Amino acid sequence: MWIMLLLILILAMLVLAAAFAPWLSWWWRWPDRSVGERIEFETIESDRLIIAHATGGSELGSYPNAIECLDDWYAKGVRWFEFDLHWTRDGHLVGLHDWGPTFRRWFDPASLPLHWKLAAPLIRHRGVPSNTFETLRMRGDLTPINPKLLSDWLARHDDAWLVTDIKTHNAAALERLAGAFRPLRARVLAQVFSTQEITVAGELGYGRIGWANYVPKRPINELPALLAEQPVDVVVLNQKTIRDPATWPDLEKLRGMGLDLWLFTVNDPAELAALPDAVNGIITDRLLPKPHRMP
Repeated sequence: MWIMLLLILILAMLVLAAAFAPWLSWWWRWPDRSVGERIEFETIESDRLIIAHATGGSELGSYPNAIECLDDWYAKGVRWFEFDLHWTRDGHLVGLHDWGPTFRRWFDPASLPLHWKLAAPLIRHRGVPSNTFETLRMRGDLTPINPKLLSDWLARHDDAWLVTDIKTHNAAALERLAGAFRPLRARVLAQVFSTQEITVAGELGYGRIGWANYVPKRPINELPALLAEQPVDVVVLNQKTIRDPATWPDLEKLRGMGLDLWLFTVNDPAELAALPDAVNGIITDRLLPKPHRMP
């Protein structure tokens, strides 16, 4: 009998361990700063366009998507700013790359309401409601962006451009943003991930359209034919996809079609110097223009 009771006890403990494993794992890893190390900025000599990644890196790390970072990088001479938006559980857009590592890296778990602390592992799937997100404290007392804050910021900086990066339900997000930006969308480059979204972005009146070749990643040699008849202005590529010089003739074809070529994420001056001439823009967390190159 006692052996049977022992087996039942062991089984019950295993069931409890399995049930609580996600919760324990979540809290054990919070905050996740594995890709959020402190950033040291560096000025560079380059004729390539510099685009701040995720509103520009903060001294506290990458992917902040914060208003203060827009101000800081603008003051340092940058005029193009990529940003991430993500959907909340109740269908609002907030400044965030993802509800997993980036959320844990930038937001204070102590500021979560009790019921969300208990349900923390669920956050990575669909996030939290917008009213909960708005109460969270961000590291460094930064202010996360949202469509209204972005629109107000762009209105105050009439020589700046914004670049969208919204990987989930992008077409719906572009429509939502167009309503927030109104005439200011003429100074917004909409990144798209399909030919259908090219049509959506054009009909919504965005100033420029960028083909984001990373969700999904298409072979470089397919892009000239794919984009030949499309109203696209920029092709955005992961620098890892063009390390093979065999891809460079296709980059030249794209430039010959009048398209700009931007690479992400370029943070090393040595890597910048080694890029093919066809690349005329970089998205970066830490590289800044020298003062005499400021617009």
